Amino acid sequence: MKNRLRNQVKYIFTNFREVITYMSTNSNETIFEQIMEGGYILYLRHGETEDTHESNVDLTKCETQRNLNANGRRQAEIVGEILKIQKLPIEFPVLTSPYCRTRETGEIAFDAQNIQINNDLGRIDYLERDVSTPEEQTIKDNLIKLFQTLPLQGKNKVFIAHSAFGGIPYMGMVVIKPGSAGRTYEVVTKVDYEEIRQWPNF
Repeated sequence: MKNRLRNQVKYIFTNFREVITYMSTNSNETIFEQIMEGGYILYLRHGETEDTHESNVDLTKCETQRNLNANGRRQAEIVGEILKIQKLPIEFPVLTSPYCRTRETGEIAFDAQNIQINNDLGRIDYLERDVSTPEEQTIKDNLIKLFQTLPLQGKNKVFIAHSAFGGIPYMGMVVIKPGSAGRTYEVVTKVDYEEIRQWPNF
């Protein structure tokens, strides 16, 4: 029984593939202090969206997509204000996926002039599964390189995209340490929206 369980655990982690290493979850305050020193990628999921189904998505037309609702816009506004008030060291531009909900989240939180679209972030799901075409492999390779790239000294990179890394709630954050050993990156912890709202207390 123990061997079977051990093999199941081994299977889960070896098949999660890429070079993502989950580390022990630190306290919210400790994570905040570490982020203030810079050197991380802060991967944010967009704010809450309308309860609609996407079909025949056209990335140039927001009306074909699932977009932010009023609460999602408020979430983006609050997170943006917290990061500004706390003077979190951020390397601009902030990268977003091409979807309207991620772009709008970024524009509300960080202002439109500080946002840059990265098309590869629209396929963040490629990091967690096998791909079947050369085009998909190129996107996956680009994403891996993106998460391996160190931010400027004393700064943090910010990416805004979609649920990934095992699932992220709306406006939640994954804290990632890039470039470990020059070939990998580490998922340090996840911080949900309510935990981010506690940061002004630190």
